[in-house]
Amino acid sequence: MSKKFLFSHALYQATLAVNASSNTKYIILTDSLSSVQSIQYVYPSNPLVIKIKQEVHTAQLNGKIIIFLWIPSHIGIQGNEEADNAAKEAATSDSAECTETFTSADVKAAVKRKVRYMWEEKWKVSSAKLREIKKSIKPWPTLPTSRRDQVILTRLRLGHTRLTNSHVFSYKQEPRCDNCEEKLTIKHLLENCAALTPKRILYNIPNKLSDILGLQCNMSNLKRFLSAINILYNI
Repeated sequence: MSKKFLFSHALYQATLAVNASSNTKYIILTDSLSSVQSIQYVYPSNPLVIKIKQEVHTAQLNGKIIIFLWIPSHIGIQGNEEADNAAKEAATSDSAECTETFTSADVKAAVKRKVRYMWEEKWKVSSAKLREIKKSIKPWPTLPTSRRDQVILTRLRLGHTRLTNSHVFSYKQEPRCDNCEEKLTIKHLLENCAALTPKRILYNIPNKLSDILGLQCNMSNLKRFLSAINILYNI
């Protein structure tokens, strides 16, 4: 549920209370500037704002005056903390009464937040090789390199290269490191293989895979290292 929907719904409930009352003059206070501005639109598209304007029109026909007053901040007003806590509790409560129809934008935003949350939680426990390098699902910017370099970097990040994974298609045994007979993986070549440590030092390759292939990846040094160990064209 978006904050704007909650504020608009609160204003709508206030206008309903106005029309249910016998008084004639009202001031409705809110700290949501966007909600107040949306009521000023001549032809609003938001269904809830339309309902608010309809209630205001009904009140005017009955001789009532409604003034919407925006309060930039209610910090320091007595009872503010109690009001904020009550609002937060109502917003998160499963039993909170809110029967008004959500707008499509509200629904899309809620679904997007939920899907993103589920995706993030699933990613946290993922066993994918990329998870060791990319800790969150937040998009990474594209490095200013050639398309060929982008392909190389992507394959290294995913851990799927011709060198390490071609056996899957040829039904052969998993490849082993020529230096130490360990299982041949990108992590082993870039981080673990002791025999390649001198070359990693020579080409300033960081110690951790997440630093080697992460956002701060030095593609120039990485390519020189891959070329030095004769695997650049087998990625």
